[in-house]
Amino acid sequence: MPYVILLLLAFAAYGQHDKTATHSVDSRDGKKYKTAKIGKHIWMAENLNYNASNSKCYDNKPDNCIMYGRLYDWETARKACPKGWHLPSHKELAHLMEVIGDAEGTYERSAESTTGPKIKSSVIRGDYLTAGSKLKAKDGWNEAGNGKDVYGFSALPGGLYWAEKGEFHAVGEWGLWWIDDICYDFESLDGVENIVCYMAMTHRAENVQSGGKFDISDLLSVRCLKD
Repeated sequence: MPYVILLLLAFAAYGQHDKTATHSVDSRDGKKYKTAKIGKHIWMAENLNYNASNSKCYDNKPDNCIMYGRLYDWETARKACPKGWHLPSHKELAHLMEVIGDAEGTYERSAESTTGPKIKSSVIRGDYLTAGSKLKAKDGWNEAGNGKDVYGFSALPGGLYWAEKGEFHAVGEWGLWWIDDICYDFESLDGVENIVCYMAMTHRAENVQSGGKFDISDLLSVRCLKD
């Protein structure tokens, strides 16, 4: 009986994730990407490096594209993934968090919240307390911010490009990935403002943030999810 129980547990664990390295080739440019099966989804295990219009290498240096992939504005990110892949939704991000056992840290801001701007609708936000340490690569992060890479996701800190300032920022410190959803909208002095979802990790913490505020013209990294 103990042997049967152990066997069942082994099969259950295998169903959650498989770190066996596999690859996918982007037919547009021939680039090959490692992939990782986590739960019911297959993720690219590298940041996208497809040279789409309006995308950039960090500091405009090609070597940074090789290491971290390219940076994309949100509209470009939504159509940048190769055929058979797509930019993940917030629901798909939530499944990733659930699989790695960190769903308990999620929260949802109420429309009646007394902090921050007045929320109007579509409230989705989360702070997953230990997910970053499990998803971050074992090297490449500044100040001992490396992760355990338990699932083969190998998240790297590609930084961002602030469009308004025309500046690159935080490579080695922040990993920021667009999500294909509006997290919430609120009333500002200029009317209703939509807030686009993203996934964020930092070298100084073990958590993963989702939701927050970046302008859709800012450039962040992209991780594609298999259709």
